[in-house]
Amino acid sequence: MMPVVGFGEMLQTTPSWLLGGAFLILQLLACELGFFWHHRSVVKSGADHEAGEEMHVLAAALGLLALMIAFTFEMAQGRYEDRRQLVVEEANAIVQTYLQSQHLENPGRDELGNQLREYVDIRLSYFKSSGDRARIDDYDEASKSKHVELWRTMLRATADQRGSTTVMLVAEPMARMIDAQADRLSSRVARVPAEVMQALTIYSLITAFTLGYIMGNVRTRHRSASTILFVLTTVSIMVTLDLDNPVSGGIQLSPEPLQSAREVLHTQFQPAAKP
Repeated sequence: MMPVVGFGEMLQTTPSWLLGGAFLILQLLACELGFFWHHRSVVKSGADHEAGEEMHVLAAALGLLALMIAFTFEMAQGRYEDRRQLVVEEANAIVQTYLQSQHLENPGRDELGNQLREYVDIRLSYFKSSGDRARIDDYDEASKSKHVELWRTMLRATADQRGSTTVMLVAEPMARMIDAQADRLSSRVARVPAEVMQALTIYSLITAFTLGYIMGNVRTRHRSASTILFVLTTVSIMVTLDLDNPVSGGIQLSPEPLQSAREVLHTQFQPAAKP
């Protein structure tokens, strides 16, 4: 059995189309092997019987495979929804920080507003990384540096208001915005366990072998029907992998909440100029 660590790394670094193609070929080969095994161990030995109870075994195997795929998909979808919710919550925290900062006096108010706009642009740059690890690392460093800069600016802007409710109105949403960084980093490594994906892969191949073995009973491969089944299985597993890959998967989070926040920071709720 392939080591789980290596298997998990392979799932994260290999393109989905390549994984899907390889998995489809493996299923087809496993089915052919099952058919050949039946031909060699049963037909050549002189046994002559029709598929009977074996069909119940196949139906049970396919049912369990469907259950495993559904279970794994649910895990991946749950993690995807968690990551999506983090983006929404952070966008809300950014907008709230900006709105509350309008209670401050200049120059702190404008300085904080400008830095928040820069921070939103940094956050949006993540969605343009295309899964490039180096660009993501640069983004993480820029994000952390901007957090420090924002907090220091907030402390300077509220230095003469310590103890007032205004400080808490600005500090509380900004703290939530900064905390989101740790949540994002945690969500990137919160994946469906490699052991689960490995077991699903092995079980799929065993099911394909069983299908081929039982088709040997009726002495026909039914290649069109079996290929359709394997394609559907492959697509289901690849969709699960894409949902579970927060960095380079084909199904990525939408930047729309942060884009909406950027629009608020750039075009709305600006303090009116004094006459």
